[in-house]
Amino acid sequence: MSRTLCREGFGYVTDETVAVREDGSVIPFEKPIAVVPEGGGPKIELGPDELGLTRCPGELWLQGLVVLDRHEDHGEPSIEAMDLPAAIAAVVPHVSALPQLPGALNRLAGSMDACGGTFRIRYREAAQIGDMINEVLAAEPICSDYDWLPPDSGQVESTGALVRRAPYRDALRIDGRVIVLLDSTCLQLQGIGSLIWLAAARPRAVSELVEEMVAQLGDHPDAPALVQDAVDELAAQGALAT
Repeated sequence: MSRTLCREGFGYVTDETVAVREDGSVIPFEKPIAVVPEGGGPKIELGPDELGLTRCPGELWLQGLVVLDRHEDHGEPSIEAMDLPAAIAAVVPHVSALPQLPGALNRLAGSMDACGGTFRIRYREAAQIGDMINEVLAAEPICSDYDWLPPDSGQVESTGALVRRAPYRDALRIDGRVIVLLDSTCLQLQGIGSLIWLAAARPRAVSELVEEMVAQLGDHPDAPALVQDAVDELAAQGALAT
């Protein structure tokens, strides 16, 4: 990918890892690239100058976010805008030490908005996508509709017979869904799961949660069992403390 695009007018920033500061500035990592020699054999590492790659500017800013989806049997390349929950789900596994950043999900969502959103490009060969990358770079900033739910200082590990949110790093509420960042997991909660997690901002008896779910969703003959099952699943995922 880098070897192809950085011979077509793009500057070489990294082939592996890049660091983004809170203000959106980017720290390049212009590492040598491992390539297979023309005659075959083990990979060797060659520097960007040896490969004829264009150097990146001295000052860099995050301008676009793309999820690359390469398939050997893909036909014409395609590009699509991703909604914020899908984009976060796709990007979080590739962000090192994300749970250690204060306001991590809020910062990530803000970066995505500042770049005009996140795009998915499906392709077969890197030479196919240069124009699409330029399209991403030209995107105007957007303003997604979400609520930031930072953790409060009163988080507790256990609440005895009551149910409460387990300690978490950060959370967002988006279109009826809740994205919760734990120490090593990012959960996307929907439906009754998201409603219970939101209601458990303070310690609640399961019977209270049943009453609240009935008030929000309507009565159901199996409401107590459904709520208990959801509580158990959230607790197993680490989202609730019981």
